[in-house]
Amino acid sequence: MLRINLDWIPRPTSRSLDFFGPNAELETFRLEKDRVRFYILHEVFQHPGIAVPRLIVKLNELGFGRHEITRGITSLQERGILNSANLAPPGKFSREELERYKWQLEYFASFESQGVSRYDIQYNLKKSRVAIIGVGGQGSIVAQLLAAMGVGDITAVDGDVIEMSNLTRQVLYQESDIGHSKTLVLGRRLVAQNGKVHFHAVPHYVQSRKDLVKVFEHRDMVILCADRPFIKLREWVNDIALKTEVPYIGVSGMWVGPLCVPFQSPCFECEKIYYRKKYKNYNAMIRRLEELRENPWRPSFGFRPVISGTLIALQVAKFLSRAMTVEVLAGRFQLNVDLKVAFEKIPRSKRCPACGGARIRPL
Repeated sequence: MLRINLDWIPRPTSRSLDFFGPNAELETFRLEKDRVRFYILHEVFQHPGIAVPRLIVKLNELGFGRHEITRGITSLQERGILNSANLAPPGKFSREELERYKWQLEYFASFESQGVSRYDIQYNLKKSRVAIIGVGGQGSIVAQLLAAMGVGDITAVDGDVIEMSNLTRQVLYQESDIGHSKTLVLGRRLVAQNGKVHFHAVPHYVQSRKDLVKVFEHRDMVILCADRPFIKLREWVNDIALKTEVPYIGVSGMWVGPLCVPFQSPCFECEKIYYRKKYKNYNAMIRRLEELRENPWRPSFGFRPVISGTLIALQVAKFLSRAMTVEVLAGRFQLNVDLKVAFEKIPRSKRCPACGGARIRPL
């Protein structure tokens, strides 16, 4: 089934079709110069959801051959103007789920292709298993958003209890939750939000590499939102991720990303190589951070973890969808103190001692 991508606004005339794209681009198809794509778009515009065989029959009557029509359809899909929509939902969703995700499915229609429907994208989320290490300001926001959009299995790892000082920025928690485990309170709220989510609480801190092995086991993504032990925790996560080949995203109060797909995108050791070249005092700064008992970026403002948590969840959802572009595979977002967002590219290093050579022996 074919339809116009909802991101494109069509303006038809009798002999041309203008399409205005999401980034202010303009695509024009004229009857005189681009007949096959003009007629394909004209038919799809007039008959949204038209089946490809039916479209081929109609254009055959105008003198176009099957291969010419197929090439035209493929070209328009590659440009993102046409979607190949599966309008009949598979039996992987209940009626309640289809109602719950109704408008999200409409959004996913903009990312459909000839081989992937909106239902495939939603199912990719449903079957995903993620673990979140640290469910304070950022982590709790990430968990809420992923549960709301239908990520099927969420594990939360955190030994903290809720404190009064958390409540300005950890908006999931309430005064009545003070003194209670963050993971257990989070679990109750997420299951109340979406009863289809399988939630697992691990109310303990990560204190060694060994603690991380089970966190990574059978996961599609690990999200690191904790900051202690500082630097060491990121190194442990990076090590286990490479050994298990499970993707992870590293974040802090100021940074979102990179998202490390082992042996494909930059890992933490690649970051170190990049920053050693950029900052002469980088090694000294890392040693100083390892000595600190508190995160130097702990001061916060309620909007900051909400914004960064939303950015994290968005990048994770894009990755799990298997249909959207993930920006932080190539770098990281920086959320400055004035809450403005910038992007910095971080390359994967061929000389990286962790991921630049042969794969590490699995655990």
